[in-house]
Amino acid sequence: MLSLYAKDSMVDFLVQKLDYKIRCALTPFPVAKEYKAHLDTLNRDGCVVFEEYFSPEQVDEFLEDIEAAKKRQDLTRVANGHIDTGISRVYDVADVAPMTRKIFEDPMILSLIKGYCSSKCELLKTFYEEKREVGTSSQSNHHHFDDWRHRIKVWVYLTDVTENQAPTTITLGSHKNHLWRYWPEYNYFLHFRTDENNRYTEMTDYSGMFWPHEAATIRKLWKYKEKTITGKKGTMFIFDSRALHRSTVLKEGERKIITGYYTYKGLGL
Repeated sequence: MLSLYAKDSMVDFLVQKLDYKIRCALTPFPVAKEYKAHLDTLNRDGCVVFEEYFSPEQVDEFLEDIEAAKKRQDLTRVANGHIDTGISRVYDVADVAPMTRKIFEDPMILSLIKGYCSSKCELLKTFYEEKREVGTSSQSNHHHFDDWRHRIKVWVYLTDVTENQAPTTITLGSHKNHLWRYWPEYNYFLHFRTDENNRYTEMTDYSGMFWPHEAATIRKLWKYKEKTITGKKGTMFIFDSRALHRSTVLKEGERKIITGYYTYKGLGL
């Protein structure tokens, strides 16, 4: 049977985008009444912040379990000097440090994510990350989005994060299906590729990236506001990484986080 459009054409992308939106719409998840206000914020801004959601004692438990995992000599999922200079990570942290599962099994977190995306939304990956190299920049300091489909992230600060401890910056409202997104999303659709181990390939490195003047123009035209996410240790935020966001450079101290990615049916990166 002949296709009505060429593979990897703009029409191909738009058909797949529509198909994805329909799949999500047909698999809703009922959100409890007490979480509705948070869901409204997530829908409006693409981000919702919970100050000191986890207690200092819980954060200490997470860190103790992570440090124990890092000391195990047979642990192959500890990677230092990840693709971003100045960052080290422990992958699959929910597996190697089981205490952190409290984050990813939290009823409110799961309810908000599924209510926002779909009842089919699943946890794809988890990791622990620390920044300790002051003044070191990376490509993620540029505004970017992570996918044209949902990739919802949960971040928990394990240290106090001020403007000096490399907070994440999110462009509120930029996750919405506005016209400026179509051409960048199509380019992402063409170039974003992973290997057999679900790791980024060279073609992928700059997918979804924007020059500073491009991000500034988008903010101006669409009247978006930027929000820098600071907070005490235990602060958690959930955001739709289709929104423009960026990391910032560590100016002093250190920053430690735990994060998890949720996608529709656990779709890979």
